Amino acid sequence: MDEVDDPRRDVATDARRPVSATIAALLMVPVSVTWAFFAIAWGVVVYGTGGALILRIPLGVAISALCALLALMGVVGAVQAWRGASPLLRLPAKFTVGLFAIAIINLLVQGRISWSPSQTVPLAVGVVAALALLLSYRPAAAAWLTRAGAGTPRAASDGRRPYPRGGVG
Repeated sequence: MDEVDDPRRDVATDARRPVSATIAALLMVPVSVTWAFFAIAWGVVVYGTGGALILRIPLGVAISALCALLALMGVVGAVQAWRGASPLLRLPAKFTVGLFAIAIINLLVQGRISWSPSQTVPLAVGVVAALALLLSYRPAAAAWLTRAGAGTPRAASDGRRPYPRGGVG
C-alpha cells in the first residue's frame, strides 16, 4: 500500500505546525507548572494555618482542586495544540489572564501600586498566559487549532472522513 493511500496516516502531520501555535503551546507549559505548584502550596498553607477545620478543609480542597484542574487543562491543552486537534489551550490561558487582570484592577482601585518581590510570579505568569492567548488567535494558529477531528487516529483508521466542525456526524 502506498504511503499516500494509507488511511492510518496521521492527518495532523500532513500540514506544517505554525510557529505561533508552537510558541503558544510551549508558553503554556510553565503556566501549567505554576498552577500545579499553586495547588500544592495552597494545600500546605491551609493545612498549616489554625482555625476551624470545618472551614479550612473544604476551602483548601476546593482551591487546590481548581489549581490542579487548571494545571491539567493547561497540559492537555498544550498537547492538543501541539497536535492541532483542539483549541483547549485557550481556556486555562483566559482564566489565568482574567485573574491577572482582576489583580491589576484591584491594585489600581486600592491605590497600592508599589512593587514587592511577591508580585513577580503572578505578573510573569499572567504575561506569559496573555502571550500564549494572543498567539493562539493569530490566523495560522487559529486555523491549526480549529482543525477539530482532523488528526484523530480513530477517524483515519476507520477509513471515514473526520467529524465535521459542528459535531458528530
